[in-house]
Amino acid sequence: MAIDPSSIPEIPEAVRLEYEATGTGGVFDRALSTIRETIELAEQDRTLLSSVPVVDILTELPYDPDDTVYVVWRADRQTSFWTQARKARYLAHLRTKAGSYGGFVNQTRIMVFNDAEPQTIATQDNVLPSDHIYFSLLPLHRPGTFLASPQTILADYPQVNQLVFGYTLSSRHRYAVIPIPFAEDLEPSALATAQIGSYLEVHRDYDEADGPMRALVTVNPAFIETLLEQTRALIDDERVKAR
Repeated sequence: MAIDPSSIPEIPEAVRLEYEATGTGGVFDRALSTIRETIELAEQDRTLLSSVPVVDILTELPYDPDDTVYVVWRADRQTSFWTQARKARYLAHLRTKAGSYGGFVNQTRIMVFNDAEPQTIATQDNVLPSDHIYFSLLPLHRPGTFLASPQTILADYPQVNQLVFGYTLSSRHRYAVIPIPFAEDLEPSALATAQIGSYLEVHRDYDEADGPMRALVTVNPAFIETLLEQTRALIDDERVKAR
């Protein structure tokens, strides 16, 4: 019999009793509670936490050459996300798509650099190492679609600013993919779009050594509309310059 992947099967009471008989009933109940909270988040907030790393999501989403995808890259951070393996996979994906559609990707990318600490790697004037992902990304973008923004101006764009690990935002299909550090004690309710800034602030010291990030995928209409408005306003800000 075919199983509907969108439905949650009932768990027989006998299964619960087996767990309780072994003393692991609490583990069973917590697992079910998390599943229910995840479903509630999807239903009420139109938001889901991926079960796979964010790079998997970014490379497996359908590619629409007619979309404009805004990518805010938080290069103002000291900690690292782009391990060699992640960088190679992401670049291979983008190069394949660019090669199929005129040599460029469908992205407008904003690289946020740290203008408050001029010695960090992502300032305008520092010399980047030759293998930095910047040099691989730049030629994949049409002229005028790879931009640089000083971090200090993000205060004028609070919804952009609160996403401290950046995001990928589809203007045509109206979804956002938000990288988030995964915590063992993560409560799904903490990832509602109204709460996500607080969660990210608590976990802003993430480093790639902590393991791969997950992805928060949201289609919440109000959140997406505000994020689109602020992203476009940031792009039009005279303090943001093309690379």
